Amino acid sequence: MSDDEISINIIPDEVANVEGATVVKTETKTEPKIEVKPDPAVQDLMAQYKELETRAADQEQRRIKAEQDADKHRKEAEAANKRVSSSRLDTITTALSSAQEDAERAKQDIRTAKSAGDIDAEIEAQDRLSKARATEMRLDEAKSDMEARAKAPPKREEPTSNDPVEVFAANRTPPTAAWVRAHPEYVRSEKGLKKLTAADAVAQAEDLIPDTPEYFARVEEYLGIGKKAPDPTEAAQVAPKRAAAPPVAPGAAVSSNGSNGGASVTLSAREAAAAQDGTHVWNYSDPNGKFKKGDVIGVQEFARRKLKMQQTGAYDRSYTTDQ
Repeated sequence: MSDDEISINIIPDEVANVEGATVVKTETKTEPKIEVKPDPAVQDLMAQYKELETRAADQEQRRIKAEQDADKHRKEAEAANKRVSSSRLDTITTALSSAQEDAERAKQDIRTAKSAGDIDAEIEAQDRLSKARATEMRLDEAKSDMEARAKAPPKREEPTSNDPVEVFAANRTPPTAAWVRAHPEYVRSEKGLKKLTAADAVAQAEDLIPDTPEYFARVEEYLGIGKKAPDPTEAAQVAPKRAAAPPVAPGAAVSSNGSNGGASVTLSAREAAAAQDGTHVWNYSDPNGKFKKGDVIGVQEFARRKLKMQQTGAYDRSYTTDQ
């Protein structure tokens, strides 16, 4: 290397920049922590809100449980009523068959007595035939009424209350609903409802008609209720009693349909008396309120039935012979 030549070491830019850089220290500042304390009023409000939510949920569960229990009890009561109704229908059918057999035996005895010329035996047989026919008519009406109610059960109404007493009473007749409201303890518990169902079954098994004073008295007797509750039928049946039919003279002609142009039927004194003294009564209540179950049928209805039975050959002469 000559004296005019110079040797230079090349330093990379990165190294040169690092060596020439000024180191600056950065200090990290720590932010002060702010502690937020909960507001007691807000905490109390939230606790109250939570309690209200819990209470509302409990009430909803109780409401659902009450509806489920009421529906269950209603179904059990309906099943029990169906069993009792079926049993009563069987009883009526059996009694009807027996009445028909009695009528046939009486007719045979009448023929025998006529052949033998025994007037007393003939009159006695005619009386038995008349009684058998009357019994047959009542039982046939009762059977038809029960069959009609079974085919067309009353429509249910949706309950408007969550009270199990009102839910139970909603689909009952007014007298039964009034009795249930007067004795709510037998609906609010499963044990009480079982007792009530059993009392109803016992009363109907004894052929007591529901909603009558005798029926409620038997139910209360079975339940052991000492103080007699007010008769609920008094509030439900506010219609005045029908006036008794006027007496009919022996041998008077009565129109069977109440019009001047209808058929005329002559009733004997005995027939007129039987139509008005309780021997023949209605076995159902008229939907239009013209009569109710247990009322005497009256001479007009007796005449209508007599005409109908005469046309079919089923009417005998026992009533036409005054004794």
